[in-house]
Amino acid sequence: MRIIDLTEHTVNSYCETTVDRQRWIVCDGVMTAPTALDSFLATLDALEEGAARNAQRSRDIQHRIAAYRRQIERGRDLTAITADEPRPRLVELLTANKETLETTGAQVRATQARALRAEGRTLDEIGAFFGVTRQRISALLQQRTAGSRHR
Repeated sequence: MRIIDLTEHTVNSYCETTVDRQRWIVCDGVMTAPTALDSFLATLDALEEGAARNAQRSRDIQHRIAAYRRQIERGRDLTAITADEPRPRLVELLTANKETLETTGAQVRATQARALRAEGRTLDEIGAFFGVTRQRISALLQQRTAGSRHR
């Protein structure tokens, strides 16, 4: 493990930084390469943030559904309703939620598979946890995720 003393730059703090395209963890002035478990935990943070954004968009979607129904019941045609709908429109909200789940879900799967592998789990065991084949786990382990340099 490569350790760099950053005491003069960082005091009593935890953060992540990038040096030479490698993500590092800085804690109490010492910079270390993250473990597979650190990468998984960082990905959980991203998932939590994405889930919060999706929850807000889901509330917005519910309001839009109610607004569509009210206007249709009043006899407005769909073209006029859609043209007057503020941005982001219903379909854009749906797309944003889907994309957030796809992106963060892929990151969670890959980093969790790496962390389990680092704990000594076999491809078959990880595949059983995820409900996929060992070949799919092998492919997951070969992918690079945003911010991760672990294989």
